Amino acid sequence: MKAAFLFVLLALLLLPSRAAAQALYLPEPTTTPRRVIEEQGPSPLYYRRSPRYVLPILRSAIGAQGRIATGDLEGKFAFTFDVDVGMAVRFTRGARVGAMLEGGYSYVGFSEHLANLGLGLIVWGLGSPILERYGQVDPPGPVKIALVPHALLGSAYGGTAYGARTSLMAIYWVAGFELAHQILVIGQRQVHEIHTVLTFATMLGEDEE
Repeated sequence: MKAAFLFVLLALLLLPSRAAAQALYLPEPTTTPRRVIEEQGPSPLYYRRSPRYVLPILRSAIGAQGRIATGDLEGKFAFTFDVDVGMAVRFTRGARVGAMLEGGYSYVGFSEHLANLGLGLIVWGLGSPILERYGQVDPPGPVKIALVPHALLGSAYGGTAYGARTSLMAIYWVAGFELAHQILVIGQRQVHEIHTVLTFATMLGEDEE
């Protein structure tokens, strides 16, 4: 009698569990068919370009200054060096053309101590890249070209001097050449000089794309 009671009790306990298991059974899910979407036209590059608009520039130069004979001044060459800091400001996002602003100090062996401030145009990233840069759409090259007029103020030839220097620079990676014409006004005298130097320029962030 006790065994029959236990059997009935066990059956009552198992029946709801089997019914619940059958009620919770879910069919095997089916996946949706895969669709292939072909891109229409080239990918937009705007957001893959560098968002940096301002690139700092550190520049130095060393070479010779040639004075053109005028009046009582004879033609002569002298040692010269420059130290400048500045920036390139992109015209658009990711562009390699921009305005170049720089300022610094220039010494010339003709007793010239000049502060300079320049604003011009710079193009960078020209030529083939020096190193492979995986993942970049259009790796920048190592060549920079700049045309920058400078205003000058300081002392020269024993008096206060002001004037202008127009510089053309061609730089490969960090080293290049600068050729410039300089005119100084000291009292009633005008002095014309040719600035020929090796220049070394580092542009921070130029390889970002």
